[in-house]
Parts: sequence; C-alpha cells; structure tokens
Amino acid sequence: MEQLRLARPATNLLRPIAYWVATGLIVLETALGAEWDFARIPFVKDAFAHLGYPLYLLTILGIWKLPAAVVLVIPRFGRLKEWAYIGLFLVYTGAAASHFMRGDKSEPWSPLILALLTVASWTLRPESRKWTPVSQPNRASTLVRVTYWVVTILVAFSILSGGIFQLISAKESVDGIVRLGYPAFFVTILGFWKLFGGIAILIPGFPRVKEWAYAGIVFDLTGAAASNAMSNMPGWHVAAPLVLCVFTLLSWYLRASARPLTAR
Repeated sequence: MEQLRLARPATNLLRPIAYWVATGLIVLETALGAEWDFARIPFVKDAFAHLGYPLYLLTILGIWKLPAAVVLVIPRFGRLKEWAYIGLFLVYTGAAASHFMRGDKSEPWSPLILALLTVASWTLRPESRKWTPVSQPNRASTLVRVTYWVVTILVAFSILSGGIFQLISAKESVDGIVRLGYPAFFVTILGFWKLFGGIAILIPGFPRVKEWAYAGIVFDLTGAAASNAMSNMPGWHVAAPLVLCVFTLLSWYLRASARPLTAR
C-alpha cells in the first residue's frame, strides 16, 4: 500500500514535467527557427537551396512561427493552441516529407522528432490548456444554415479538387507550383493535406479534426496568397486565395451554430 501511495504522486508529477520539457523544446525551436528564418542565416538558406524551396518562404514561415511560440507559452487559449499545434505539425512533417522525396536519408529524422515532440506536448497538456468542443442544440436560422453549407461546399470543392489535381501531378498544378519557385514534389505534399482537409470539413462529427482542417486550409490559402504576391503574380492570383480564405473563416465561424458540435 505504501508503494502505491508513493507511486501516484510520482506519476502525477511526471506528466507535467514531460509536458513542459516537450513544450519547452518545441517553443525554443520555433522561436529560434523564426529568428533564423527572418535573418536567413546560411544554415536555413543552404537547406532551402538543397530542397529547392524559394527563400521568400522563410519569411512566411517566420511570420507563422512567432505567434505559435507565444500561444504555446501563455496560459489558456486552448483553441488557439490547437491551431498552433497543427501548424507546427504540418511544418515538421512537411519538412520531413520534403527530405524523403528529395532522397535524403538522415535529414528527415530531425523534423520527425520535432513532430513527435509536438504530438507529445499536445497529448500531455493540462486541462487548463485544452480546448474541449461542447455540443449544443441547433438553433440557427435557415439563413445561417444555408450560408454555412454554401460557403463550406465551395471551400471543400475548391480544396478537394485542387488536392486531387496535385496528387495526380496534373501539368497545371506542377507548372503553377514551379512558377512560384517551389519544387515539383511539393504538389504531392499539398495534395495529401488538401484531400484530408476537404474531407474533414464535410463529414459529420469529429469537431477537433475539423478545427485542425480549418487551420490547415487557412495556412494553405494565406501561404498561397503570400507566395503569389512575392512572386509578382497578377493581382487576381493573390485575391483569389484570400477570398477563399474569407469563405473558410466564415464556414468556421458559422459551424458552431449551423452544425452542432459532436465531440468524438
């Protein structure tokens, strides 16, 4: 009995220690990575040159990473933390996939370890730092429900169709991504992300997965708009993803009332 009583406090103490170790490492890497990205130090420039990514992506990543590091440190704001976690997970798994597709053998493991630390931090986070979807009765007006479904279907169709074209490496998709300075294999990574994101916002239930999907779609669309702007593409190439991003945020905002959450 004494051993059991001693084991429980030790177990209760181990979880927060593991959480803060994982979170501290991720926050340190994210904040330092943002600084390196903005400064464009030789290490990151060489890595991007090796993978074939445009240097302006470093600015986009730096802008995303800084708020993510802040959100993970501050208390509460569980919903924002979900966005930060999925954003970092996409960055790390995307980096690992890029190295794998480039034919590298040892380089993918560092971002994969960081992805696992991100998952560990998310899994071990205390209740005060969690976002818990709450089911509620559907009291939305017909106008709200119709608006929700119209914008959601528009977003899902755009994301799914784009993802499918990218997965099959359609010439238009490959030419478009290469014109922006990205490597051709990036269309495959984007295609997988888009396919899962488009499906997630359509299927019933799974509110947390939907939250991740909305975050990923917003990151994708804002990144596309910024990439087009920095590549001096015509204005409509910048405006189109931003308009779709507005529709995505509108779908996300209306979902709580038009489609009651079901925690799973």
